Amino acid sequence: MVVLDKYDRDYLIDLNKNCRDKNVGFIYAGNLGLYGFTFIDFGENHRIIDPTGEECKSVHIAAITQEERGLVCLHEEKKHGLNDGDTISFREVKGMTEINGK
Repeated sequence: MVVLDKYDRDYLIDLNKNCRDKNVGFIYAGNLGLYGFTFIDFGENHRIIDPTGEECKSVHIAAITQEERGLVCLHEEKKHGLNDGDTISFREVKGMTEINGK
């Protein structure tokens, strides 16, 4: 549900609660002259995969071990810029194509 430029706080809270109860996304936006705002609520089960909004990075892999929980090794001379908790996906892997798209 999308609501624009409605400023009745109690109405908006009730509407958002009803959307949550029915598992319907709720988007509320307003325009205040030069400034505006957006509130988005897609419920408890909504997952944000890219919490920083940064552009996706590509990193070249040096090697991957073949254990069940494989160890991914990157080139030492190149900084990858990844942090704990980052989500990654593999593509264009040669010799271990079963991990592509995962």
